[in-house]
Amino acid sequence: MPIKYAIDEDLRLVYAVAVGRVTLSDLMDHLKTLLQDPAYRRPMKKLVDYRAGHVIDMSVEETKRLTEFKLRHDETFRGEQCAFVVSDDVDFGLSRVHEMYVDPLVTTMVFRDVSDAFAWLDVDADSVEVLANRVRES
Repeated sequence: MPIKYAIDEDLRLVYAVAVGRVTLSDLMDHLKTLLQDPAYRRPMKKLVDYRAGHVIDMSVEETKRLTEFKLRHDETFRGEQCAFVVSDDVDFGLSRVHEMYVDPLVTTMVFRDVSDAFAWLDVDADSVEVLANRVRES
């Protein structure tokens, strides 16, 4: 799966990392997996690291479909604070479109610098590194 994640239940923090080419289907599978994960309890903070991945050819219509999925499951996703960390302009733009559609269901921001995302989520780098190590080991 191009998206792996780990959850720190005490911090109510999800660290998700995308590796390689990520499609709408991959994103939907990730959200469906979160819906089934008993450790995912709203509201959560979520750091989605796209720096090692790339959301390919996702249209505005597909971005809307992703948002509609979250709206259908708002009992799970409402109140989420989500930071996307990206490294290229295409992913930055797609993430900003997603941000526009999910507001006010999910508070979303897009960052190019991971330390800015940590600050916005009010989490420390060490906590995220622990989760990142769990993702790498999985």
